[in-house]
Amino acid sequence: MPVSDKNAAYQNIADKYDVHFIFDDEKPKLHFYSVPWVEVFALDSCGGFFSSVEDLPGFDSKSSVVYIDGNKKVFWVAADFEQFIGNLMNCKENMKPYAEVRIFDTKEDAMKIFEFIEIKIEEG
Repeated sequence: MPVSDKNAAYQNIADKYDVHFIFDDEKPKLHFYSVPWVEVFALDSCGGFFSSVEDLPGFDSKSSVVYIDGNKKVFWVAADFEQFIGNLMNCKENMKPYAEVRIFDTKEDAMKIFEFIEIKIEEG
């Protein structure tokens, strides 16, 4: 998120729920590759990441929210971003293993399992 969006409400969420939304001035370096792609939007003090699946997070998104722990295991957290925000207090208590997202160390490792198709879009 843009640094200009940083405010006390986000800091309160971080302090109260250990959900630290990511702003442009503190982007973490990710050491994994996911299939399908996930959009990491927050992290916690345990080294885990909160992510939306195949969509940008937001109240108009209907993408599932998942948690990727420090061991690269994926857990379902909420049906969508709105549900995630509404249930911050219990979001980690309700997590369930989520096999629909696979985590690899690198894209090359993922390519050993999945076929990647290169799509070229011509401008004009």
